[in-house]
Amino acid sequence: MHSNVQKRTAHSSRLEVTNGGSPSSGNAHAHGNADKSTRRRRLRRKKTSAYAKSQRRFAILQATVGFILLLVVSLHAFRTIQAKRAEWRRDAAADQFNKDIANDAQAMKDRHRRENKHNRNQNMDPDAENVLEPEDKDNGKYHSARDRVKSWGKKIKRISQYQHSDIMPNIGDKSLAYARLRKEYDELLPAEDDEDVDRMRANVEALRKRTYLNIMEGDEGMTYDVLDCPFDPPLGYPYQWNIQKVLDNWGPDDTEPRTHIYQGLCQFDFETEADKAMNYREAEVPFVVRNDPAVMRTSE
Repeated sequence: MHSNVQKRTAHSSRLEVTNGGSPSSGNAHAHGNADKSTRRRRLRRKKTSAYAKSQRRFAILQATVGFILLLVVSLHAFRTIQAKRAEWRRDAAADQFNKDIANDAQAMKDRHRRENKHNRNQNMDPDAENVLEPEDKDNGKYHSARDRVKSWGKKIKRISQYQHSDIMPNIGDKSLAYARLRKEYDELLPAEDDEDVDRMRANVEALRKRTYLNIMEGDEGMTYDVLDCPFDPPLGYPYQWNIQKVLDNWGPDDTEPRTHIYQGLCQFDFETEADKAMNYREAEVPFVVRNDPAVMRTSE
């Protein structure tokens, strides 16, 4: 046995010598290889650890960004829902307000009907007589009015009523009393032909107490006559003055009439210069119209 150990030892020594060195140099070479492998393992572990750390950081970053996006979307959705709810509440309040107004109006109508159940026509004067007289049924300017009488199982009975020239739907007094009064005045003061227009003009002229003259008539700054204006508005129309001059001529606290005033607006006669007035209206400039039959009739 002892000889076998010596043989293995001698064989190992020969191998080490054959590999290029003494026994001590072989041990050093083995230790060097072990150090290299250890460094490689350590380097590999460091790389693995760094990659794992980077992966963890990226995952944390992804989670943070996702959370922020979710928070932003949730906040936007919350604000949108709140705005919609506020809009719904406003619409509901407006609808309720309109319903309240409609209910109040209906209540007022019902109360008015109860208080005026004996007077079907809404007359401006509650004490006026609204009974349909026999002469109201004759032939003339009559039409089917609102005044109706309804009974159970019968058709609606329509009463004819005088329709004057100024009547407008849903506006003004529609009572029989006013219709009879207006019929009387229309027969007394007609407005149908030229003679009627002359009568109304004479009445208006009688009501005009004064005629005012223009201070700036013939002045170089004013190139037109207000009583005989051209068809088209002149350049610089209407002519203007300093407000101090106007007040000095006729102050607001002075009630004494003046014979001359500052006047820059053209005056048109409706019968002879209506086309001029329409042209000035199209140009959107101010002017004065006189002798309009519809206006003159109110003076009577």
